[in-house]
Amino acid sequence: MKKIHPLSIFLALSNLSFILLFTALSLNNRLAFDDFYFLANLNDHGILQGTIFEYNNWSTRWASVFLNSLVLALTKKTSYGLLMFGIVNFLLLSLSVFLLMTNLFHRLTKTKQNAYMLDKFNLWLRVNLSVFTVSLLFITTIKIDETWFLLCSSCTYLWSNMMLILGAAWILNQKQSTLMSVIGCLAFIYIGGSSGPVAIISILSLLLFVAYSVRLHHGLNSVNRPIVSRSLLAFTCCLAAFTLLYIGEGNRVRESFFEEMNILHCLLLNIKMTGIIIITRLPWVLPYILLLCLPMIYFGHYFRGSEIDPRWKRKLLWLTLGYGLLIFFYQLSITYKTQDVGAYRALFSISIFTIVYVCCIYFIIGKRLEIGSKWLTSLLYIPILFSSVLFTYHLFTQQEITRVYSQSYDQRMQYIREHKNQTATLELPPLAPSGMLFTAEISVDTSNFVNQHFKKGMGLSYPVAVKMED
Repeated sequence: MKKIHPLSIFLALSNLSFILLFTALSLNNRLAFDDFYFLANLNDHGILQGTIFEYNNWSTRWASVFLNSLVLALTKKTSYGLLMFGIVNFLLLSLSVFLLMTNLFHRLTKTKQNAYMLDKFNLWLRVNLSVFTVSLLFITTIKIDETWFLLCSSCTYLWSNMMLILGAAWILNQKQSTLMSVIGCLAFIYIGGSSGPVAIISILSLLLFVAYSVRLHHGLNSVNRPIVSRSLLAFTCCLAAFTLLYIGEGNRVRESFFEEMNILHCLLLNIKMTGIIIITRLPWVLPYILLLCLPMIYFGHYFRGSEIDPRWKRKLLWLTLGYGLLIFFYQLSITYKTQDVGAYRALFSISIFTIVYVCCIYFIIGKRLEIGSKWLTSLLYIPILFSSVLFTYHLFTQQEITRVYSQSYDQRMQYIREHKNQTATLELPPLAPSGMLFTAEISVDTSNFVNQHFKKGMGLSYPVAVKMED
């Protein structure tokens, strides 16, 4: 019987704390904000017709609107609908990360190292690392509440990025699989039909990847043909879905609310928007990223060869340039459309880009770093111990905060049902603080759009407002 490494125990404890935290949050999650707008749409038109209506009148994100409608229909059947959706999100994201990590590892590991390395990188470790990566994505999200737990938002921003990870895992897969090909194509179709910025980055990245692979191998051959073929198929699927998203009549309606701008002005303004993201948004989560990605230095040191790569400085420079351009082009379509920085939920991709960038930087540093084994091991223990404490703390605090919040929400719904024959404005008691969840609180002003969405989504004939505090 193999001895269990202490690090595996701490990693498992960290993951257990995160899983319990995420389950508690999903259990106490409730519909909020624009969810009621889409609920009204579902009540009026149904799932499919509601998606078409939305496509022609406001949001052309047909894939995410369709998924959103499905989940809303589920919440009408069972009060555990959002819990079930949260569990699906966790499992699917963990699986996507697991597949990407496994396939990437096989690609990077030399053949003669495979037997030894695969023994080290066993199934249990890969599962644990996948869950830890999901917890890293979670805690480094700039706005956790509206990205992970606001239904209409998570169907767009969480799922589009999750599908990108799943799609990348399919492209890098070394085995031929019809099932994975279907899943991979559906993943890129979802990206193109749910998030314009993620779709544009995916389309550009796939083109560059194909060009690089062909140039590296001097054309197509048995080595790169499968990966190039998948990339071109992914490009086609994503582009077709994105084209359908772009030409929708709802886009013309939304564009009427924003000013038109020329390309030069857009490019100049986008430099400012990119700077705002880097200077004012990323610092919220950058300390977590820098600390929790430290194990990549260890892995870089583990993979170091006998000779130091003389091009390591050039690689760092190109990585930094690529990272900056990635943020710039991701924000560009948002700047062109809204003349503003992307909403916090739209910046989830920026967190992922930053994690990948920092991991690559740490890996290169680790391959070059001369460091003692004790210090090297500490780079594994410190982040894992920190995450264990962090998620345990959030588990105990958020479980109680969100439990009270969900109770106050349910009491509000019961109060509304008891006053179904109301004719005058119904004043509702304020909701409790929602913690990491997105609050469903409305305004004191009955004409506020949040109140209007709530009223229509709940099918009320009278205005509603929250009671003003004395």
